[in-house]
This record gives sequence, structure tokens and C-alpha cells, in this order.
Amino acid sequence: MVPGTMVRRPHNVGLIISTRVITFALCGLFVNMSGHRYDCAHDYAHKDCYNAKGKCRKINLYLDYENALTLADDDINENWEIYREKFLRGDFP
Repeated sequence: MVPGTMVRRPHNVGLIISTRVITFALCGLFVNMSGHRYDCAHDYAHKDCYNAKGKCRKINLYLDYENALTLADDDINENWEIYREKFLRGDFP
């Protein structure tokens, strides 16, 4: 691991108003950058996957925000350690 870097558990942020999700962003944070991030920027739910070189793959989830938020939360909580290992190897999480 690079000196001065930090590896930590996921950081999840969601905003729910009147039981309807209007925006969200859930991140798995690894080594000073996000290894993967779920969000609804650009007006659609998607997952951004980054490798250690900063290259990004964007994956459209084809889900409404409520279901995408649930999927994102479950995926990050269940798989963050696997994603961290892939990221640290230089692969896409």
C-alpha cells in the first residue's frame, strides 16, 4: 500500500423525502479516491467504477432511484472488501 493512503469502509449517503428517493450517492472509498460510486447524476441511476489509475467505467443500472439505492447499499455492504482488493491490484472493482 502507498504510504499516506487510507483504506476504509464504505460511505453511504442518501436523501429520501416523503418515502421517495429524489437523489443518492453511495461510495466505496479506497486509497484516496472512490473505487466505485453509485449515483443518479446525469438524471439516471448508474455505477461508476474506477481503477487505481483513475480510469472510469460507467454502468447504467436501468432502475428507478429507489431500487438503485437498495441495490447500491446491498452491493457495497456485501462486496466492499472484494472491491477494495481488486482496486488495490489495479483492477476495476
